[in-house]
Amino acid sequence: ETFRLLNNGYVDIPQDNAYLRIGASQDLQIYHDGSNSYVADNGAGELRLASVNGNGVRITKSDSESLANFTNDGRCELYHDNILSLATTTEGIEIQKTASGQTARLKIEATNGGQAGIELRTALVGTNRAARIDMYNQSALQWSIFNDYQQDGTNDFSIRHGAELAIRALPDAQVELYYDNNKHFQTTANGVEVDGELMIDPDAGGTLKFTGLSAHHSKMIIGDNGGTANG
Repeated sequence: ETFRLLNNGYVDIPQDNAYLRIGASQDLQIYHDGSNSYVADNGAGELRLASVNGNGVRITKSDSESLANFTNDGRCELYHDNILSLATTTEGIEIQKTASGQTARLKIEATNGGQAGIELRTALVGTNRAARIDMYNQSALQWSIFNDYQQDGTNDFSIRHGAELAIRALPDAQVELYYDNNKHFQTTANGVEVDGELMIDPDAGGTLKFTGLSAHHSKMIIGDNGGTANG
């Protein structure tokens, strides 16, 4: 017996590894091998799933548990144990865990001699070209990491709380440290500059040590607020 036509409209193929083959060359094949079920395209073209006038395509474990959901003209969603984990958006993709106590994490791993990395690329010219990473807490923006914040081609690297600077570094130039958006420390070609007080607490074991000082190559300048050297 190869197949049955039943009164309820069903077509049965009551044996394993029996193929339903469609096409002039029997390229589309549907079959079951006793353990797994297959929809195979053995032709030169593509196997396409289309939802022309419907809402999309959904892959499920059951009616109540999703594996993947592809919405017409909208999101593509991937699930882990019926919890939405990754979705496409109008701007790209998002990794999302909305269930209570669930952790959202992006892991990039290359453990066999390769390199793991993230590339952020923006336009070489024009506006809105700064590359950035934003960190939120309870839906409120807290910290941002920028490249070329002013979008003027300086390609400076900065860490900011809102618009306020905390750290700024320029290519082949200085590194700057800020307190409440005011710069107090920066590296220079000859060493460092401190704008404000330099405090050493001897009770905490703090010391200020100068090494390599000589009359010909090193100097220490202490100035007042007007820039006058005092010693």
